[in-house]
Amino acid sequence: MKHYDSMDQELITMPISNAFLKLFSEFVDNYARNGTPSFYHWAKEQNHEVINKFFHELLEIIKSNTETFHDVSIIEHLNATVLLSAKTNPYLLDCWISFITKYNAETNSFTPIGASMHIKVGPEGTPSERIIRELKESLVMTQQAFILAQKANATEVDSLKRQLEQTKQENERLVTQNQFLKDQVRAEKTFADLNPQINNARQQLSALTELIQTLSEITNAKPKIETVSSLSIPVVTENKSELLKENSCSVASVSKE
Repeated sequence: MKHYDSMDQELITMPISNAFLKLFSEFVDNYARNGTPSFYHWAKEQNHEVINKFFHELLEIIKSNTETFHDVSIIEHLNATVLLSAKTNPYLLDCWISFITKYNAETNSFTPIGASMHIKVGPEGTPSERIIRELKESLVMTQQAFILAQKANATEVDSLKRQLEQTKQENERLVTQNQFLKDQVRAEKTFADLNPQINNARQQLSALTELIQTLSEITNAKPKIETVSSLSIPVVTENKSELLKENSCSVASVSKE
């Protein structure tokens, strides 16, 4: 059965506390100053320098990332390391026990043996494992979000391409229509400019038509006059001959008598 009291929850979720920073800095300085005399030959002294460098680097990392780490994660990580080196480096264990004692006196984070014990049970393991798991989950979600964003961007690009093609076609249609309207306006303007000349030509054509009609009437009337004249002349001539003939006969008869 899972159970977390308020203190455990606070230690898990809160960043590095001021008490931890102060006491852990004292622990690192104490081990750096007094750890060397506990070794008896060069190899162990060399080992002390390596451990001392490790603790100083860890302290600097914690100071620069106080919002990322928390007290329990650092303590649980170093507990196993210090206990494993207890036989070869007992002074480190002494310094660590002193640090844990002072830290617990200020925070009451740990329960001594013989008192009521509270054991946290859960699948998360150490808080650092929980952080790593959450970071992995966050990374997976970020990757999924990135993939979805890529798909959305690809869809948006395709949509924009289609809109661009439609816009090009519409633009070509408008250009053609605009050219047609320009030609129509130009033709109407030309017609308007030529309208006086057209009216003048119409008037001239009308006058010419009237003239042709008049000439046609005159031409059609002239042959009738000539026909009448040609017919009347022979009649007159014929009558004159007959008269002459008659006169001749009369004259002859008179003479004979």
